Amino acid sequence: GERLLEERNSIVDELEILAEGFENSRRKTKLIKVLPAYGIFKELISYYGVSQLVNLAVEKKINSWKDFLQILPLRAKRSSWVNVGGQLLPRASLDTMVKQLHSGKIKSWNEVHAFYQKNGDLYKDQKLQHAFASLLEINKLTPSKFNRKVFKKLLEQAIATREWMLKAIYDSRAKDHHNEFRRMVYETQEQMDKVLGKLDENTFINQQEMEFQQFKSQANNLIRLFKL
Repeated sequence: GERLLEERNSIVDELEILAEGFENSRRKTKLIKVLPAYGIFKELISYYGVSQLVNLAVEKKINSWKDFLQILPLRAKRSSWVNVGGQLLPRASLDTMVKQLHSGKIKSWNEVHAFYQKNGDLYKDQKLQHAFASLLEINKLTPSKFNRKVFKKLLEQAIATREWMLKAIYDSRAKDHHNEFRRMVYETQEQMDKVLGKLDENTFINQQEMEFQQFKSQANNLIRLFKL
């Protein structure tokens, strides 16, 4: 299956591909548009990993490739996570809490809340480990193969992905302004702008544009600092 997806073999479109656990139903859950979705998900997972590395380097004020390598979680392994009341926890942490409840080690709500708080404090580092492990796995890399050349390529790809995301957001919002069937309910452009707001003043689009430019600047700065 993976080979067919990686090769973008058109035979995938003819296959019945089912998912488990997506619906609370006995019926089959059939996945559609699998080929394009597979490529997009790979791209987004890679972006997720790179963005966390960029955040790490910026936060720690890392100025060299050597220093950067020293703070990377090179032994990180990807594990499953669960949403517990709105808080994301590694499955292993949840299993630990359940065992401690059964054994009586955790005896009160205060101790449960303390467990949540402790894991909340660990979340940032756990997320970094998950992101880096995911980045390596999705790109079929080992820690030893994560070098300057690879990181530069990943940074450039991440910039392109973030730009694609921005364009998709803009195009989605622009439909309301350019679709003739939507425009026909307004007598003038001014009337439409009052109801929908001007496209170039859309707060969400402008926020995304600002975040893209910031990410692009940070990524390019790392390329320069690390001499990639």
